[in-house]
Amino acid sequence: MRKLENRQRPAPNVCGLPLMRRRSSFAAATAFALSLSVLSCSSKPDPNTLVMLIESSPANLDPRVGVDAQSERIDDLIFDDLLSRGDNLDVAPGLAERWEIPDPLTYIFICTTASSSMTAGRSLRAM
Repeated sequence: MRKLENRQRPAPNVCGLPLMRRRSSFAAATAFALSLSVLSCSSKPDPNTLVMLIESSPANLDPRVGVDAQSERIDDLIFDDLLSRGDNLDVAPGLAERWEIPDPLTYIFICTTASSSMTAGRSLRAM
């Protein structure tokens, strides 16, 4: 029988990288991640800036066009509706306290001045 010699074997090769190279790559990635976290906390945010956490950017902030989830979520925070949904999903007053439908093609929304003022204090007028 032939006796096997005890030879030194190289470090195992995992994912195509030798062990030392993997360690140095891990150290570099860790240092990079730590430097990013330190740099991101270095300045105070502007108090006049709204910061919101969402999964992705909205497609459009125009409520007529943006129908993706992020656009609708931001639209709900920015805009008030003339009408909303009640507890039983029936139509309920929003900005409009009441509404009239004189014919099938005409809707008249009645808004009070308190509920229909803009953020700048100007009153809302719709034609």
